Amino acid sequence: MTLDATPFMPDHGHGSPIPAFSTDEGSGTYTLEPVNLFMPGYWETTLTIVNPNGTDSPDDDFDLDTVVFVFFIDG
Repeated sequence: MTLDATPFMPDHGHGSPIPAFSTDEGSGTYTLEPVNLFMPGYWETTLTIVNPNGTDSPDDDFDLDTVVFVFFIDG
């Protein structure tokens, strides 16, 4: 299983120019880097769980496979 992160600024219509990659640290802990939030403003970062077989859900009983973190970077 991997974790995909997609930073996006909806007010500006763009994301980050540098993709973030996840590293499985074990015990359900993941590291995302680099996360390049290069300008102040309203950001939405979507995290999606991806199975090795390419599906979005770890199993058929798992309903929550995507979460969006919304935050503002003050400049």
